[in-house]
Amino acid sequence: MGIFDFVSDVFDFVGDVFGEVVSWFVDIPEPPNYEDNYRGVLLNKQSNLAQIPVVYGQRQVGGTRVFVETSGTDNEYLYICLVLCEGEIQAIGDIYINDILSTDSRFSGLVSIDKKLGSDTQTVSSVLLNAPSWTSDHTLTELNTRQIQQFVCWIT
Repeated sequence: MGIFDFVSDVFDFVGDVFGEVVSWFVDIPEPPNYEDNYRGVLLNKQSNLAQIPVVYGQRQVGGTRVFVETSGTDNEYLYICLVLCEGEIQAIGDIYINDILSTDSRFSGLVSIDKKLGSDTQTVSSVLLNAPSWTSDHTLTELNTRQIQQFVCWIT
């Protein structure tokens, strides 16, 4: 144990004692734990084991990537299929990309979105049919999906 470790331990001890004494006189509130309250709600994740949530009412949620593929010369097209929730829903509202509304002019001509509501009779996504391995058999029936075809710009 060197002198620096000893000095560090002394400062840690004094800091802990000072914190305890101050807490006797001043009520120091605990900061809210937002992570537990909103854990994973707005995050997109990739998993073949993640639970697909059931969503009631209107809610902003992230999705689970169930399909990712590229195509074109130099992989210029990126195809992503996100599952939002289980079962049929009435509508999918606004879609955000990095907290920017997907209809923003900066995405014009670069992003195609095909929303599927999870009905038993839903058809294959016209966007994802352009992906090399996506076929007309891939309808993801009973899963509410949001599919995005995004043009990827490579800047060198």
